[in-house]
Amino acid sequence: MSMRFRATEDPTPSGVAVLGVQDLAFAVADIEQATEFFASFFGAEVIAESGSVSDARRSSMREFGNVDVRAVIRSSRLLRTPFLNLKLIEATYPGQRTLWPMMLDIGGWHLAGYVDDMDEALDFVASARDVYVLGPGKKPTTNGPEVGEGSYACHCMTSWGFHLVSSRWVRSSRATQLRYGSHRALSWASWPGPGLSRW
Repeated sequence: MSMRFRATEDPTPSGVAVLGVQDLAFAVADIEQATEFFASFFGAEVIAESGSVSDARRSSMREFGNVDVRAVIRSSRLLRTPFLNLKLIEATYPGQRTLWPMMLDIGGWHLAGYVDDMDEALDFVASARDVYVLGPGKKPTTNGPEVGEGSYACHCMTSWGFHLVSSRWVRSSRATQLRYGSHRALSWASWPGPGLSRW
């Protein structure tokens, strides 16, 4: 994850303040497959791309990436969505762990997206390639401020191990307003992309 910092008149305890999230970067086994998924589900568009990068002699991979000096970045792409910029990196090196972490492994994580119609969302997932619904599919939300009548969640996973959670909750809930503020000012329904962004 890349961040920009600045000094402020009222600094945080660390002395700096994050102005915003620049992008969320992560390594994938197949950059084409990952790009297709994020384009389909989040309307992502490739806005920048770079080719092979390696530096075995100077060891910058070890210094800055904490990986084997023989690591080679085969390709990287910056994807833009209306909600978050994503950077995909395809790289290899000897001894590389190639299994995506499970959701509750150390380092495990997932993306959660809001949908207006959970049944339509499930139909979309059913028609998608290499994306699977986990458990019963649509289920009432059982924790967090989203709990309430009309609130649902659905956990999904891609064939390459990425976890996705679709959520639907009652917008008028004071608890959700406190947690999420006005994040839906950028409406999912108004974004012209495919997939989740149309639900």
